[in-house]
Amino acid sequence: MNIDRSLEVAAALARRFEGFYSKPYLCPAGVPTIGYGATYYEDGRAVTLRDAPISKERADALLLWMVRTRYLPQVIRLCPEIDTPERLAAIIDFTFNLGSGALRASTLRRRINAGHWDSVPTELRKWVKGGGRVLAGLVKRREAEIQLVCSPHHWPTHRGRGAQPTRPRPDAAGSRRADAGSRAHHRHTAGPGARRR
Repeated sequence: MNIDRSLEVAAALARRFEGFYSKPYLCPAGVPTIGYGATYYEDGRAVTLRDAPISKERADALLLWMVRTRYLPQVIRLCPEIDTPERLAAIIDFTFNLGSGALRASTLRRRINAGHWDSVPTELRKWVKGGGRVLAGLVKRREAEIQLVCSPHHWPTHRGRGAQPTRPRPDAAGSRRADAGSRAHHRHTAGPGARRR
């Protein structure tokens, strides 16, 4: 499997849907965040509101580090039956967005590990709520992941200037969570019933 290609595509999805923030801000759950959704740096330090702004290049390096060292290992451990680079990229993005705890406890994971890929789009579409309501940005993100699951040669790697982030802005209502374990990357609550984690 072409892991590097999977990481490239997963990072492209994160750039597209997270959006870039050079200065630290508080996400809706009150967690300091910077760049493309980072809540900590490579050395383990948590992002704080006093941190200096970062460039897109720095944010990109941090994003690639998070995807390679945090999310890829989590997805491979939880879903060892993923069978194509495209599907791996989709599930990495899902985990980046929602956290490994969501994947671990999900029917989605059970469908993947059973090889029931025809059921995966239905499971992904359940994860589109934040704060108890359907969020258009999460609908678009799940559909982008579904394209990868169902169309193995579709690689959305463009970084077009006109692409706008589709997650709620820092001041938007919504629910974010801390990933289980250490001070890990936080993501939107978007699961079935929307009250989770």
